Amino acid sequence: MTQVALPFDPLPPEKLAYIVGRCCQHRPWFHDPLWEQGEVARRQAVLTRLADAWSAGRLWEVVHVEMRVTTGIILFDRLDYPIEAYGHFVFFDHELRNKRRLLLSVMDTMFEQVAVLRTEVPEYAGRLAGFLRKALGFRYEAEWLGVPPDDAKRVSRKFAGTRYQGRWQDVLLLSLTRDAFAAHLAAKGLATEGGVHGRTPSDPSPSQPSGDGRPPTAAVPAATP
Repeated sequence: MTQVALPFDPLPPEKLAYIVGRCCQHRPWFHDPLWEQGEVARRQAVLTRLADAWSAGRLWEVVHVEMRVTTGIILFDRLDYPIEAYGHFVFFDHELRNKRRLLLSVMDTMFEQVAVLRTEVPEYAGRLAGFLRKALGFRYEAEWLGVPPDDAKRVSRKFAGTRYQGRWQDVLLLSLTRDAFAAHLAAKGLATEGGVHGRTPSDPSPSQPSGDGRPPTAAVPAATP
């Protein structure tokens, strides 16, 4: 199964409706008060989030090449070029293991634009936090100060950052620097002269920066194994 990340296109409307509908089923995106407001409120929240990432961040749709169907989205918002951006993703098959190379490739592209990638994970999503750390190289914020991982997890958090299924939950704070990302790739045997996605000097050069100096979202020719 080959999947690639392409710059998001809201057309045709049927595709956008499908993506929004699937994102509305992604429970971690919604705290209890919003979830309980119902489908209309959730759809509006998803549309707002996608629009923000499309206009002021970076937004890709993940496409199954053989089936020609959208299977997920990857977005970076709160982009402060060239400093940092906050990453999020949703895969409609709820499977992470075969998305590692794809996500690393998108991150490789983002590190051409910013120095630090950040993400926030609800504490109840322990499996996701483990994937971010082991597969993608993210670290709890306190680890950058030399705090051991278990202790860093206890302090790298936003207290009562979300309410989920009737309980207040902390939100874990993770980040990754450009240099640490390169070291992670080298440790995994993925670092190449052309980057994770294998761009070579003979490939077309990246698109010119947009009017505000931020390079536009580009296609990421990364395939899952």
